Amino acid sequence: MSRKKILLIGDLVNLGDAYLAEVEGRYLRQQGFRVVMAPHRLSEGEIVDHFSSQEMKVLSIKEQPLSFISSCFLADIFIGGGHAIRESVSLRWLLYVLLAVYIVKASGGKITVVGAGATMVTNKIKHTLWSLILSCCSDIRMRDSISASIIAKNFSHISNRVQITTDVAFLQLYAPTI
Repeated sequence: MSRKKILLIGDLVNLGDAYLAEVEGRYLRQQGFRVVMAPHRLSEGEIVDHFSSQEMKVLSIKEQPLSFISSCFLADIFIGGGHAIRESVSLRWLLYVLLAVYIVKASGGKITVVGAGATMVTNKIKHTLWSLILSCCSDIRMRDSISASIIAKNFSHISNRVQITTDVAFLQLYAPTI
């Protein structure tokens, strides 16, 4: 049985984030994977129903933390697309994601940053948590050279693993392996 793919995505109330989630989820579904969308918080029913109709489960990290954490066993995690690596996330979200990353890693899974954007993380606690999360990633694929440069500068210990790929929005056009 193949591992399920958990997509750490932006909140689905943002149409851009919802589009990126759909492109990435659809790509993985077409390859036969089970997909779990993991936004920070739940959206209204229509978008959840939309993803459910495409056989993609939606689990809120904020409102369903135990379900989210338990879904990480025997899974792979994809962080991004969108503006994924940033300071403007809650400490609680970062702690849940770090726990999820450790569970995925302990159960033999992969953690990948895919087509993500980034800004500097200057808060010491958030920087430390992001650093721990990114250290567990097998691939760190940024959507543009500015984001790649920010990651390489802000997290120098992983700079040798940073790659520039395309934005997830173009996944259907170029179909790189994620």
